[in-house]
Amino acid sequence: MKIVAIYARVSTERQEEQKTIESQICELREACKKDEVEIAKEYVDNGFSGGVLARPGLDQLRDDASRGLFNAVYILSPDRLARRYLYQALVIEELKKKGIEVIFLNKAVTDSPEDQLLLGIEGLISEYERAKILERTRRGRLHRARNGEIMGGSAPYGYDYFAKTKEKAAYYKVNEKEAEVVRLIFSLYLKFRSTSKVVKSLANNKIRTRNSSKYWSKGLIHRILINECYLGTTYYNKRDKSGGKQKIRERNDWIPIKIPKILNEEIFKLVQKVLKSHGGGKRRRIYILSGLIRCKHCGSRYIGLSSNNGRHFYYRCGNIVKRFPLPRNCDSRPVKAEKIEGAVLDTIKNAILKPQILVNHVSRLTKNLLEKGNNAEREKERLLSKKKNLEDKKTRLLELYLEKHIQMSDYLEKKEEIEEKEKELEKKTEDVSYSTPYIDKALIVQNVKHFSELAKERIEKLQPCELQEFLGYLIDEITFDSNKMEAKISGHIPITKTTGDSNHNSLFHFPPDLLGETSNKKISFELDVKV
Repeated sequence: MKIVAIYARVSTERQEEQKTIESQICELREACKKDEVEIAKEYVDNGFSGGVLARPGLDQLRDDASRGLFNAVYILSPDRLARRYLYQALVIEELKKKGIEVIFLNKAVTDSPEDQLLLGIEGLISEYERAKILERTRRGRLHRARNGEIMGGSAPYGYDYFAKTKEKAAYYKVNEKEAEVVRLIFSLYLKFRSTSKVVKSLANNKIRTRNSSKYWSKGLIHRILINECYLGTTYYNKRDKSGGKQKIRERNDWIPIKIPKILNEEIFKLVQKVLKSHGGGKRRRIYILSGLIRCKHCGSRYIGLSSNNGRHFYYRCGNIVKRFPLPRNCDSRPVKAEKIEGAVLDTIKNAILKPQILVNHVSRLTKNLLEKGNNAEREKERLLSKKKNLEDKKTRLLELYLEKHIQMSDYLEKKEEIEEKEKELEKKTEDVSYSTPYIDKALIVQNVKHFSELAKERIEKLQPCELQEFLGYLIDEITFDSNKMEAKISGHIPITKTTGDSNHNSLFHFPPDLLGETSNKKISFELDVKV
């Protein structure tokens, strides 16, 4: 007897209330009974949109399909599987590759060009319907917001959200306990003129966040300080989330919604004035080693900071930021920005002016890489041999099941065990393949010299922002010991096929188009720096 699964989906609570899920399942069961097939399992997604693939029922169905629990899936119609044709095609193709037939009750779909075309058209119609629903929802929300109704269930700190009822629209109500904290935060900031000191004061007074955390972040304090809602107006349609990136719309597109007031306008404006004065008087500086320096003692990244109103610039261990407001637990010292940047740049320039330094270093690494490569090839052969043995075991297991020497439950259990081992072996084989080094000494020397000649001509002409991007691509990490004032630069140069290749040129046209190349296409190097 054919073993099958059934899948049903509804996207809204209203559909759930109307029992459409039960009617789907009932219809699918009747079809299975008529076709004289055995139902192995029923998969249901209640209240999940067909516009997304991340659904618990569908995810479980796809996982069980990989385990071979059934050889066909019954679904009422293509739009129950997914609203988007691309998603329909993806799941159907995935199941077909596993030898699983997909049967739609309301539309029999074969592999003929006509049926595939019709399925595509139906999928596009479903996408169109979904787009219409989204557009109607968007317009409805805009209309409700213009009529003063709160949109969204998350209230700013200081307020509680009350959902819409038959008698009343959704609204915010002042949370008096939180509102007192908001007023305190504004008062503390005017007193200290520092978000760090506000955080420390709240911690000392054991005032917790909404999520009961002991410590407030400086970012959260800043967001509270600039939030206009405390003046009695919140805004809808403020952010544009289309195109995958969120951006702030023009202010005249915002829809104001009146809510209870927590602060008076005078205090709010005074805080904004202080915030603006703190941000506007400092000289802007590009920290060309930003994100590259790592502390040798605690492993934290060094961050660029300024003091004396932007007159002095330095890097310091980020441990103090990670631990704030707790005391730091790393004794690393700050270092002047011009000192470490100058030392790193001089070392890089020296290596570029004398490419033999890099060539000698790469030659020393080559011997180790060759040995690593030989070991990796041997390990790869061993893993492939083990994989072949598992495939043979799986074939023998299937033969035992077909000849009725073992029960289906035993077959599935042992098959799953073998497939888990196969997955582990595949991952190990991929890791070994990835780590197998590419080595051509002549090509490496040629690349280093070509890169050095090109860099020698252009590095002096780079602007600070271009220099920052160039170093960020060339250098993987700088490990810095502030006690000894020593650093080690770890970096790479990309390998190109010929010296006429344009890849090295791309390092000086930003952003570099080689970003993300594998380690097999890089020449790694290390350079010692005395700061």
